[in-house]
Amino acid sequence: MNTHTGNRSGKLLLLALAATLLWSPARTAAAATAGGAPPALVGKTLAGDAFDLGARRGEVVLVDFWATWCEPCKVSLPRYAALQRKYGKDGLHIITISVDEDVAALRRFVSERAMTLPVVHDAGGKHAEKWAPEKMPTAFLIGRDGKVAWVHGGFVVSDEPKVEAAIVAALAVGKPRP
Repeated sequence: MNTHTGNRSGKLLLLALAATLLWSPARTAAAATAGGAPPALVGKTLAGDAFDLGARRGEVVLVDFWATWCEPCKVSLPRYAALQRKYGKDGLHIITISVDEDVAALRRFVSERAMTLPVVHDAGGKHAEKWAPEKMPTAFLIGRDGKVAWVHGGFVVSDEPKVEAAIVAALAVGKPRP
């Protein structure tokens, strides 16, 4: 292995880890917390589709704040896509909110990874300021009642069963009868 490449990779990983740990948007009165109503979330996806969280009442919505520079986000995104495929028919809708500044770099990232989840670009960080994710990534699970059912900061592979269990529990609450 080329030691220069290895050192550079190690430095990049440390920078990404430091950025993830140092992420701390200003808390606002509208911050999303478990049991409370989430702040409004209205925007357009990179694909040009409108998104309005308020219009999703009655569904279970996982709102995931992430960034292209975030190494744990690169682990969580494909796992969230798999959960969307598995539970979408049951009423799960996952929306991802990128806090990246550079929309061109974001579009490249999404394209290179063939991301299937909808992505809202949080230009200027207005949504992140209102929702106040404590770290990258942070997922907010919104129940059918429109309230925050669960908040999960960070992501490692071993978190997947906890995330899935929270989704399954939220889907079971207030499930429409056939």
